[in-house]
Amino acid sequence: MKGKGGSVGPALDSIVGSKSEEFFIQKLKNPQFNNPSSPMPKMPLNGAEIDALLDYLKNL
Repeated sequence: MKGKGGSVGPALDSIVGSKSEEFFIQKLKNPQFNNPSSPMPKMPLNGAEIDALLDYLKNL
């Protein structure tokens, strides 16, 4: 957060603004859609959880 990525991922502060809400949602549903070699695992998130993550990241 605050412009810094973690040890296993990128900074997410501006991911929604720089990509789009649709990109973010698609990435959570299918992490390899834009990069087949992405190490990001598919997480068992439901729609409400994805919406909560989206709202949180939009308001950083």
